[in-house]
Amino acid sequence: MSGREFRRIQIGAWNINALVAGQGKPIVLLHGLGMSLKWWLPAVAEFSDEYLVCAIDLPGAGESTGSIVPTREACRDLVVGVLEALDAGPALVVGHSLGGFVASNAAILDAPGMAGMLLVAPGGFGQIKHPLLRMLSYPVLGDLMIYSGRVGSRLFLRSAVFNAAALTPEMWKLADVPLRERKAFLDQVRMGMHWGRTTDAYRVQAAAPPKVPAQLIWGRHDPVHPVADAYTAERILGTGPPVIFERSGHLPQLEEPDRFYATVRASAARLWPESIKR
Repeated sequence: MSGREFRRIQIGAWNINALVAGQGKPIVLLHGLGMSLKWWLPAVAEFSDEYLVCAIDLPGAGESTGSIVPTREACRDLVVGVLEALDAGPALVVGHSLGGFVASNAAILDAPGMAGMLLVAPGGFGQIKHPLLRMLSYPVLGDLMIYSGRVGSRLFLRSAVFNAAALTPEMWKLADVPLRERKAFLDQVRMGMHWGRTTDAYRVQAAAPPKVPAQLIWGRHDPVHPVADAYTAERILGTGPPVIFERSGHLPQLEEPDRFYATVRASAARLWPESIKR
């Protein structure tokens, strides 16, 4: 992996923690609900010899301050702020789950600097089905659940995947987050759910598909955003058919990493054919 550095990016009231590695055409990685940029470290290592890779902690996650706001404008401002700070030209934005929700809304508002999107089980295209997430959205019950510590965190991680063999010791350690981050996770859940139902604020809607070319990836056995949501996303965003990972749940980038890396490279090659190593 090419040399990497951590940077702080000020975007309005947010102070964003970012990891930047490599050089070349830029790929920006946005993590999912309850995660941090650390979950993207394998992808950063994979791509930084070919591209300039930037992974961020979303507001309220990891080492970033503030909280994510579920409006199109906030999503656009976040993505544009990161791309402007990176100052490396139009980027391929890869968003997983909540990160895919952010990227989708930014693209709908024609956020400058987005060359393309690769969305991995993005949120906002249907009801969240996972029973633990639905329980967290209930007052009092959810507040008590976050005090379950590593047991609750590890239970959710195991329930989110189909291919449990893909969970490495490092991933299990990443699930052991402190109470501060579990509270931020609860806030993120309640941003999009109330009394077990997904709110209108966590719905991606567009009068017309965004101009940014996009590719969808979905796990066949996703318990958070069921695979049927992939076809709703395809219709709203005007993408090609989703790429279905047959042995994955909600984390196809970790459950089937080689296929994920190949799909990212294919998306990058369509945007920048000159970047392909001969």
